[in-house]
Amino acid sequence: MHLPLEILNNPVDIFKVELEILYADIKDNLVEISCNQHDINFDYCGGNLRLSCENIEVFDHSFNKMSIDALDKIRREYWDKL
Repeated sequence: MHLPLEILNNPVDIFKVELEILYADIKDNLVEISCNQHDINFDYCGGNLRLSCENIEVFDHSFNKMSIDALDKIRREYWDKL
């Protein structure tokens, strides 16, 4: 059984839960991020987050701006453990 597709456009609704990033890709000139979420208080388990932007800034949980080098280091450390 599949749940009906629901599209969320409001960032407040999208980020009510902590999203786990599974992977990201470029599709149709958009950044498409496949996400999962584990909060049982919501009736969905994840979906695709699509971004259209010229620039992007990424922040950690403490709202410190992350550089591309810092993100690359995190990525390498994560995948080297597997």
